[in-house]
Amino acid sequence: MSAACGLQDRAKVEWLSRNAISVRSIDLADDDFTDFLPLRRTIGGARIVLLGESGHGDGATFRAKERLIRFLHERMGFDILAWESGFFDCEEMNRALASDMLALEAAQQGVFGVWSEGQILAPLFEYIRATMKTDHPLHQTGFDIQHLGSTAKRILATVDARQRKDVEEFLAAIEVDSHGADAILDRLRAKNQRFLIKSLEDLAAREQPRLNLREAVAHPDYRDRKMGENLVWLAREWYPRSKIVVWAANFHVAHGQETGYVRMGDLAYRQLGDAIYSIGFTSYGGEIGTPGHAPSSLARPPSGSLESLLHTTGKPYMLIDFRGLPHDHWLRKPMVARFFNYSDARSIWPDKFDAMFYSDVMFPNAGAK
Repeated sequence: MSAACGLQDRAKVEWLSRNAISVRSIDLADDDFTDFLPLRRTIGGARIVLLGESGHGDGATFRAKERLIRFLHERMGFDILAWESGFFDCEEMNRALASDMLALEAAQQGVFGVWSEGQILAPLFEYIRATMKTDHPLHQTGFDIQHLGSTAKRILATVDARQRKDVEEFLAAIEVDSHGADAILDRLRAKNQRFLIKSLEDLAAREQPRLNLREAVAHPDYRDRKMGENLVWLAREWYPRSKIVVWAANFHVAHGQETGYVRMGDLAYRQLGDAIYSIGFTSYGGEIGTPGHAPSSLARPPSGSLESLLHTTGKPYMLIDFRGLPHDHWLRKPMVARFFNYSDARSIWPDKFDAMFYSDVMFPNAGAK
């Protein structure tokens, strides 16, 4: 590294030390939110906050998101938590959480196992359950077209005798003929069955690439587009007066596409604009891993990368608002960071996220920590 480059990096580290929000802890039980209070200004009037993760094995990120969710719920009035999971499944999960079922078992009725298995998010689901007994519950929903394997049977179990024939015909149709399924949905739309219609639309969307392989090859971003459409629908139609926290991967949360691939975040930003505030998450080192799998170590980020600069500050957790940076700021120039499955990528990151959260040491999503 040249002397000039070293001086530049030191100046950047000094700026990060002075200007980034130093986060005290990632413990959900820590309700002294003085470290998060600057978010009131940076998030402002946005009513949809997107929380990402570099990968699904990021235990420290999950813990940070837990505490952020509590802050957003208790101090900023957010009342919906939308998961990268199925709409029907997550809406039904609310019923399970209201029962005497164990909180994690209830969560598994709606949220995919990468988040609901193991013990790491148990405190979050217990917190969600506790809010249901207050006058400000944190309600669960989902926006993914992917769903649990039992979803179709569970939908059938919830409908009355008058709807059952339509649903059975629909489930048969999506196996062989998307046009036949559309005709059945039109019948249901005439009956104004909004919850059932959306649940079935997502089942049909999940099957569409299989029924039309040529379209699936031509549109590899099909799932992302559908998730974006669903998020916009949740914000405008299903929960128009609510403030929504979104749990998803950085890849889906990011916007400002550089290729023809349209992410969920791209579509949502086009439709909802500044109503959205997105936070990408990354880490310097440690281990990642999902429940039931051996953890793996993160490779050291390259010198001069965003993570290496943040690591040099010596702070364990930091949050940086990108949206308020001057146009000529050094963070608005291309640099290497690892927001997407810890792969080194060069981009202008404030064009991808409105803010970022940094954990110096990652630990696996494998159990309680």
